[in-house]
This record gives sequence, structure tokens and C-alpha cells, in this order.
Amino acid sequence: MTDTTSWFDGVARDARRYSIVFLHLGAAFASCRADLESTGAALVTVDDYLDGTSGCGEESLLIIDQIERCIENKKLRLGDLRSRVMTDVDENSKRIVLISSRARSAFPRTIGSDLLTNAKHCFIKSDSDQGTSPAENSISHPDWPAGDLEQLLIQCVNELSTGTVVDIGSLIWDLGLSPNETIENLTPVDVEALRSSGLIEVVDSGKPSWTISSRWKMFRSAVATAASTHATSSEWLSDAFVDLWFIERQVRNVFRTALIAKYANNWRSASVNGVSEEELVARAKRDAAPRAERVEDLRDPLEWLTTSELLDLREARSLGELGIEAFLWTKMRNEILPIRNRIAHMRIVSERDALTVSTWRKIVQKKLQ
Repeated sequence: MTDTTSWFDGVARDARRYSIVFLHLGAAFASCRADLESTGAALVTVDDYLDGTSGCGEESLLIIDQIERCIENKKLRLGDLRSRVMTDVDENSKRIVLISSRARSAFPRTIGSDLLTNAKHCFIKSDSDQGTSPAENSISHPDWPAGDLEQLLIQCVNELSTGTVVDIGSLIWDLGLSPNETIENLTPVDVEALRSSGLIEVVDSGKPSWTISSRWKMFRSAVATAASTHATSSEWLSDAFVDLWFIERQVRNVFRTALIAKYANNWRSASVNGVSEEELVARAKRDAAPRAERVEDLRDPLEWLTTSELLDLREARSLGELGIEAFLWTKMRNEILPIRNRIAHMRIVSERDALTVSTWRKIVQKKLQ
């Protein structure tokens, strides 16, 4: 695809200038990995580097490969890696190249100084000025049978963070945007990740462009496959679930109090909204109350309403604002329900979703009464 000096010299130059650099060397750049042995730098895996089983040699330039192992193996801590790297830089005058098969944004954030965030991010430049990138060359390579092109793109997408997969999936599939519209709506973090994976290149003007625009249909299919088969729970998923649980229970508690204040002993029948009493009782009987015959037999009918039915109850029974302005109730409904549905159907939940839910938890905790 390209000779060693045409891509690694720039990486080595940045390493000498910035001391620590990060390079995403994924499926699109698989042929570059064969060049690592001939760069003249010391080459170790992150496992050997951290347990000290492999010497770093006398070379001033040190390549630490397989950094993605810090995602896969909890015993390999980024904090420990940072401590060792900083010692080699400060005390041994080493210049470090961190190489990963995963995008930088796919790594968990660390408390305090973040090694990967602070490292200079390097990108492998295009082979020439003819507008083709290493990724384009890879998926055009004669060694790749036609049936494997989509598989390569799936590998490229799988190297990205959960958040980036969610973002591009939403733009391409949910909103149905064109290639140009999609790239215009990507976040800087997503552009960086897609660029490092070889799917985007940035020309001298600084404007990003797709390297796979001629294979857009295949790329859309790869994004769909990668998103559907994603089976690693995000670090923020449990927090999002707990926050949703708190919000819904708090809303129920306040609604229950308001219903009792307004309807006294008839509050249970007043809880039926958006569904027949028979259906509400049937829901409870199928799960936890097999002997229930009427809504009055249910300990808490509110528990058997869907979130949408529950939120509709406030206006249907004229319960008032309950400490939260009407426009905020509408906004919360529009933002919370889609996220709750994603979790209920075991779809991918993004970090942005988790942040949205966390914000609403704080609002509910502070204002709902």
C-alpha cells in the first residue's frame, strides 16, 4: 500500500516533537503493521511493556502496540500505562508511539491526566495527491475478494466508539442523510475517529471528505450490521438505567400523592389513563397479581402504566405542574421516552443519551414536588 518511510516518518517526527503520540492502526491500514518491525524503533506490546517482560532497548523511539488491550483486559490499567510512559519520557528520554487497533474515543476516560487525550493524535496521510487514501486503497486492493469488502468496512466501523457508531447510525439510517449531509453533522470527535479509521480524509483545506463515498450503500450496510451486532455494554449504560429508574419512580410517587389528595380513596380508579381498566388489570395479572379482578385490587396501578401513559396522566387528571413548568414536562417527555425505549429494546445507548437522562434526574430531583 505504501512504503515505511512514506507513512512512519511523519509519525516518528511527531513523536520526537511531542514526546508521546497516538496512532490508530486498524483494518484499513493492516498492511502498515508489517512495516513496524523495520522502523528502527523498539517495538513492544502493551502487556509486555507493563509487566516488564520485554526490554525497551537503547533506541530513543519506542512503539507500544496493542493499546486496545486496555479496553479488553481490566487488569491493564491506563493509569498504570501513563505512569510507566511518563517515567520513560522524563527519566529515560524515550519518545513514545502508542498504537491501537481501536479509535482513541473508544477508550474509557481516566480520572486526572489522561494519557491518550494528552497524546498528539497522528494520522496516516494519503498515499499521493490523487485523492485516494490508504482506506480506499485497502478496499480496492486485489487481495480483497469482492465479497469481503463489506466485511472490511464492518471491521472499520467496529473500531469506533459506541458513541460514534450511534451517531453515524442515526444520521445515515434514522435521518436518512446523504454523504455530504452526514459529514456536515458529525461531531469533531466523530470526524477524528472516522479519519483515524481511514473512512474520512482531511485535505489541505481542512475540510473532511469520505474516502468511501463511491461505496456509500455498502458503508450504510456495514454501519447497520456493526450497530446491530454491538454487544459490549457501555460504561455509562448502568448509570442511564439507574437515572431512568429514579425519574420514573419519583414521577409515580408525586403523581400518587397528587391523586390521593384529589380523589382520596378513589385514587386507584383515577389512575387509569390511556388504557382500559381491563387491560391494566390484565397487565398486572400476567406479572405479579394473579388474583386481581379490579383496579382497586392493585397495590399501585401506576406501576402498570407505560411511561407515556403515566406522563399523560398529569394533564388528563388536571394535577397541575407539580413544580415543573409545562414546557419542561413536554421537553422531558420528548427527550426521555426515546432513550427509555432504546434501553427497553436493548438498543445501543450513547453517552449523550446518558448525559441527557442524568440532566433530567437532577431537574426532577430538584423541582418535582
